[in-house]
Amino acid sequence: PCAVTAESHVWKLLFTKGEMSPEDSLEAMRPYTYASATPDRVIEEDSFVRLAHYPALRGYQAQLYGLMGWSSSSRLGKLNRPTLILHGREDQLIPPENGRLLAELIPGAHLVEFEDASHWIHSDQTERTVDAVESFIRKQRGGNGRDNAQPIQ
Repeated sequence: PCAVTAESHVWKLLFTKGEMSPEDSLEAMRPYTYASATPDRVIEEDSFVRLAHYPALRGYQAQLYGLMGWSSSSRLGKLNRPTLILHGREDQLIPPENGRLLAELIPGAHLVEFEDASHWIHSDQTERTVDAVESFIRKQRGGNGRDNAQPIQ
């Protein structure tokens, strides 16, 4: 309920892409999920993987309706674990304001926003994503390689 939603034309596409072929769907979503600077070869590699594991229509619809009707925002303030939030500033599917909102709601969360990255930040900015995750893990381990985090109960 407190999330910032995508623009109406993106929502419309989300509801109509189930009527498209998987290839057409991926192409239609491209401007909303990849940064403008992402190389075509990276997007083609991603598409190859996504097409090999493309969800059935029923599964996609369940995900979409779950996205619309489910929220954990009321419980986020109770998280007591180190939390890394990564978000692309060009993300039109889940606007960047949502990453900032998560960082406000989760105590001590660390937010990293990437320029030239969209929804698929791991494809748009692979090295920077890996660096951010590794740096966060090192910080949680106190820089000594040992895990100082408490186990999840």
